Amino acid sequence: MLLCHPQLVTMSKRIPSDTLESRIVSAYHLLECAPGSDGSERFVVIERVGDYEIRLVDAWALLPDEKIPFWIELYDGATDTSLDSFTSPDVKKTAAAAEAMIAAAQRLHERLPRPEDKKN
Repeated sequence: MLLCHPQLVTMSKRIPSDTLESRIVSAYHLLECAPGSDGSERFVVIERVGDYEIRLVDAWALLPDEKIPFWIELYDGATDTSLDSFTSPDVKKTAAAAEAMIAAAQRLHERLPRPEDKKN
């Protein structure tokens, strides 16, 4: 049985002009150079919308025989659940999938009930 312990690898503050593709490539290099290969699930948050995160996941720690350069997921921090994922060797396709996940996260976040929306 494989036990995974999520470990966040932190990306420095992004510059407003950074493209999604450049953030994905930067996140990839961070994961590639980060210490540790103990089987824990390492990831870098590419974008955050409320409780939702679009993450680049270190697939190599979980599937060492696979050659998956880019594995992103839409993650719900409130429920500790991965809602969607996408893998590809192509950064442009990965960026397009990340854009779709960001849009989905925005829709999900907007649907959340807010305290001011509750009526007594």
